[in-house]
Amino acid sequence: MPLVTIVLPARNAARTLLRAVECIQAQTLDGWELVAVDDGSTDSTGDIFAKLSRADHRIRVLSPGRIGLGPALNLGLEHARDAFIAFRCTLHAS
Repeated sequence: MPLVTIVLPARNAARTLLRAVECIQAQTLDGWELVAVDDGSTDSTGDIFAKLSRADHRIRVLSPGRIGLGPALNLGLEHARDAFIAFRCTLHAS
């Protein structure tokens, strides 16, 4: 069971996504999970998320289609496995 859930919504963030996830993976705390929400991306964001989740069991990907930032955050919260939540909301491009 993870200690902290990080919710990361992203739309068309292929250019910066890998670096953001690498930053999360570099944390000294081992007990975390990343709930990645692909918010209807039309670039390779979904492919990057899929590759990252195959390589790291702590990353789970949700792909609900384009629902918007607020609903994407709420969806990530619904799928969180722990009470401690961290948000990373810098990857939403228009």
